[in-house]
Amino acid sequence: MKKDKREKALVKLKNLFSEPFYSKVFAVILICFLGIIAYSNTFHSLFHYDDRANIVTNTAIRNLSNLKVIWNFWPTRFITFVSFAFNYYLNGLNVFGYHAVNFVIHLAIALLIFWFVNITFRTPAMIKINISRSAPAIALFSALIFLCHPIQTGSVTYIYQRSTCLAAFFYLLSLCLYIKSRLTIEEKKKGFKWLSLYILTWVTCIIAMFTKENTITLPLMIILYEFCFFERKKWSHVLSFLALLPIIPVTLYFSKTTDFGSLAKLVGNPITGWHYFLTQLRVIVTYLRLVFLPINQNFDYDYRISQSLIEPSVIMSLFILLLILFTAVRFFQRYKLLSFSIFWFFLTLLPEASFVPLDDVILEHRLYLPMVGFSLVLSSGAFYILAEKKIKLIMLILPVIIACLAILTYNRNFIWKNELSLWNDVIRKSPYKARAYNERGVVYTEEGDFARAISDLNIAIQLNPKYAYAYVNRGNVYGAQGKLVNAESDYLKAIEVDPNYAGSYYNLGNIYGFKGHFDEAIKNYDLALKLNPRFAEAYNNRAHYYFLKKEYAKALKDIKRAQGFGYNVKSTFLDALNNAITKENKI
Repeated sequence: MKKDKREKALVKLKNLFSEPFYSKVFAVILICFLGIIAYSNTFHSLFHYDDRANIVTNTAIRNLSNLKVIWNFWPTRFITFVSFAFNYYLNGLNVFGYHAVNFVIHLAIALLIFWFVNITFRTPAMIKINISRSAPAIALFSALIFLCHPIQTGSVTYIYQRSTCLAAFFYLLSLCLYIKSRLTIEEKKKGFKWLSLYILTWVTCIIAMFTKENTITLPLMIILYEFCFFERKKWSHVLSFLALLPIIPVTLYFSKTTDFGSLAKLVGNPITGWHYFLTQLRVIVTYLRLVFLPINQNFDYDYRISQSLIEPSVIMSLFILLLILFTAVRFFQRYKLLSFSIFWFFLTLLPEASFVPLDDVILEHRLYLPMVGFSLVLSSGAFYILAEKKIKLIMLILPVIIACLAILTYNRNFIWKNELSLWNDVIRKSPYKARAYNERGVVYTEEGDFARAISDLNIAIQLNPKYAYAYVNRGNVYGAQGKLVNAESDYLKAIEVDPNYAGSYYNLGNIYGFKGHFDEAIKNYDLALKLNPRFAEAYNNRAHYYFLKKEYAKALKDIKRAQGFGYNVKSTFLDALNNAITKENKI
């Protein structure tokens, strides 16, 4: 009796997918329902790590109407910071609004995946194959795997990584619009509809490239899609997107916002592009382990840098990756969607897993966009392998997997509750990572627990004696305690181990200014601004000491620069400066 009821339920579920309208309504409801459950405990989680510099203390997002300031802060992430400015305009630094926007974007991408898979099954290469009958089910399961996978928490719950989510949204939207434009041609409806969709593809592609730099692969993805799914290639339509490839590198070059060599500051030793690439071979295998078995996640991995191609772990990783790519190529004709999904995974990882060394060799949020490919691999793979004969088994296995992923996501989100819970988790998993102790030391400093802060910062320095940030942060603790000699010593040590960190000179300038050594203070602000021309606080502080030296013209110039980067200069100081300039002009 129970067996008959179970079989009837499975038949009803299968029939639900066969009715287009009801299947879509059911899919939307289910996606929203599971998404809300998985992320229901995140909406009051506090700001973390990069959130401080990019949101909490970022003066560039304080005025939504001043788009020039937002652009100057980080041009290739302009759209992302406009969204942060929108949040700040609505609710200041109330975390609920920021989390709500992140969650809605994540939900929207899951819905886009559902649409993307469905329209992919309408392409010439997919419309006639057997599993196309299961297209709505594959689309839904793909969307739910993407939505509920715990690896996504590093992009959704971590507020600043909205850049990753928003970039993925425009990336996928642009590709979907391109597919729709191509389908109109296949249906012989070329005209206004095709042209409008094609133009929208270009527009969303450009928007994506000013959301985050990893979207540089989008033109290549459009070409790959054309090659995989359309029999009559329209190379004149698709190859034109290659003209967009220089946008990101050219903008980065002229804006000077990204320091690709800064990894050396974090690991204590210089790393070449070759060593970074060798390390990425192992990192990608780690990523594969995390997507298939998402346990023991870590916000800040302590990952060894590979030094040689003949290391056993590097050779094994290279073999695994080549085997996967060979399989994708070998079975391309028979399992086209599966092969494309594998290509998607590797292509979208490429910007952050190649020869260009970035600040960190491994970060979980870099899997956000590649997870679209993995979700498709898992869902389409089940239907390819088990086929229609075992549809009941698929309808049992995949929902169980999705439920387990949702539970893991819900549990992982507790780690993001506050800074202490996050860094305690990191220290438990990476006990020899200097940055973890440094960041927990910063948290203790903000809480006024200076004894614990000094203890953690001492450990960070012991683990990495060349860690400039730890010296600066310990100097800040000493400064807060009134131990100016100790603070000055730490700032000078930070400059010694890393003369290219602007914060060391800025803080040292503050110490000299407090002591009344105005010339020394200005000299250090000069050095800080040479390293970071967008350092609004340094302009503001230097203006104060120019004012005290009665160099009013220089003070006014610095104040205007600070305001140009969104800094909110105190009105009392502005009034005093303007009065002084007026009196000087009268004399």
